[in-house]
Amino acid sequence: MSLARANPPLPLPVVTAFLLLVIWGSIMPTRFRHMKNGQDTPFTLVLKGVPTAMAALSPLSCLILEIRSPYPGWMLAGLLFCLAGDVVLSLHFLAGGGLFLLGHLCYVTGLLNLHPPGSIHLLIFTAALAVLLGLLLRLRKRFTDRLLFFGVCVYAAALAALLAAALPLPFAGGNPQAWCAAAGALLFVISDITLCDNMLNARPVRNQYISLGIYYTAQILLGISTLAVL
Repeated sequence: MSLARANPPLPLPVVTAFLLLVIWGSIMPTRFRHMKNGQDTPFTLVLKGVPTAMAALSPLSCLILEIRSPYPGWMLAGLLFCLAGDVVLSLHFLAGGGLFLLGHLCYVTGLLNLHPPGSIHLLIFTAALAVLLGLLLRLRKRFTDRLLFFGVCVYAAALAALLAAALPLPFAGGNPQAWCAAAGALLFVISDITLCDNMLNARPVRNQYISLGIYYTAQILLGISTLAVL
């Protein structure tokens, strides 16, 4: 279904602003305040997954209303993989990263259902992959585990695919949901870049807070983009 013909009944800016206010102003401060020595407790692990679960409500509502589009289903699957990754990442980094990789593959599949791949997608993918791999190669000496470095490179390819699938949407549809999907994908990539920087350079908690907030904002935007099929 084309994004250009969608007329969602909800005031998306109001919904988005409310969700982000709750996340940035309540859930995130509570989680960071209850962490012990920078480590998650069972309570903070639950809080860590709540914003992604909130984002999943949008595609879930589309499925409940039996919307005839594969897009909400793929985005819901992606959000659920990321929700699992939110928790597992704090327990086992590689396993959590694998769950996020699966989430990105679901996102890409769903987004390509809205705008079938073409030359513009290949161009964006190539450019994004070159930039991301260039950044990783500059940081290669910081990785003591070769397997981890290889896995991060594969993950970078998934991020490049996400950008390639999402960034052309505003030019194909141009409505608020198309911009939500594109902005969500871009913010997701930015959050992962800042996460990598935080880990490799031992940044202060403030940087971790900002990185996580960007990630949650990305998930909310990707979730709300499914309302285009209503």
